Amino acid sequence: MKQIITLKDVANAAGVSRVTASFVMNNRHNDLKISEKTCQKVKETAEKLGYFRNEIASSMLTGKSKVIGIVAKNSWTEYSAKIIEGAMIRAAQKGYHVKLIPWEENNIKNVVKQCLSQRLAGIIARSIELEEVNEIFNILSKYNIPVAEVGESLRTGAGIRVLSDDFLGTKLALDHLRMLGHRNIYFATFGSAKSLFSVLRAKAYSAVMAEFNLNASGKTIVFEKDTTDFQNKISSLLKSKKRPTAFFCGGETSAMLCIRVAYELNIKIPETLSIVGYGDSMLSKFATPALTVVHQPFRKLGEEVAEQLIKDITSKNMQSLTKPIEKILPVQLTERNTTAKARQDKDAQMEGK
Repeated sequence: MKQIITLKDVANAAGVSRVTASFVMNNRHNDLKISEKTCQKVKETAEKLGYFRNEIASSMLTGKSKVIGIVAKNSWTEYSAKIIEGAMIRAAQKGYHVKLIPWEENNIKNVVKQCLSQRLAGIIARSIELEEVNEIFNILSKYNIPVAEVGESLRTGAGIRVLSDDFLGTKLALDHLRMLGHRNIYFATFGSAKSLFSVLRAKAYSAVMAEFNLNASGKTIVFEKDTTDFQNKISSLLKSKKRPTAFFCGGETSAMLCIRVAYELNIKIPETLSIVGYGDSMLSKFATPALTVVHQPFRKLGEEVAEQLIKDITSKNMQSLTKPIEKILPVQLTERNTTAKARQDKDAQMEGK
């Protein structure tokens, strides 16, 4: 059985002390003013022997590992999976590893326990509600462990936030519908009042509608867990005399439910009803008809949050512990087959009867 090569093996083969080899392999050669020639010899010897740095031993000395934790609600979704993938790729490029921390309700103690017991260097939070992420931040910051949120956030204080531009996405969607002649546009979304994307996109919807001089009063439909109730509300609305000509949906699930209800009522999409979704997973591409959607760069969000977190971890003062560090990534509208010019009410009312 092949033995694992140790730092002592490298030192002996290179003809240097173990201390010299350690400082070279940990990129601290300048501390001992080790020559470039010696550094090169040690590194070439390590590569030839197949030496790998012992990260566990290093974490015991420094009190920190080169491991980042990711805690996410609904980590099984395509959105979260892409963010996690992006974070893992960027972390690996920086010499860090990623550990997934399971999330359950009232799970804050377990998150904190894993961070401290495993000496995690930092943590990425995804879709964690405001009160919960505040508590996690307040505890971990005392131990100099930075916290970064990704995707959406309602926090305004210290910490790292890498977000997609919900206001821009909402404006792109509503402007697209407005230019097609739609004026009676409803907002439909999934999630409770605490759901991050629901809150942010609902606020953006009201603000943009006001900017466009369009009425948004009473035009928001939200469902938490009961999709049947949501579909009943959409159905009643589409059967009314002043039904909307378009829906802007805060997510793809709500968009798919609107499509289903319209299909059941024999309302044609996009000829009579236009729908814009948000997110852009495979679901949007394979829908019938394919969904016009605001595209979020999930993989780039993951890459950028890992970049910002590691940058802060390796800095001298970890600014995010006392100051906000925020990065907002742009979104774009992907036009497919669920939007078209608004029809006159008289023509539209003939369908669905």
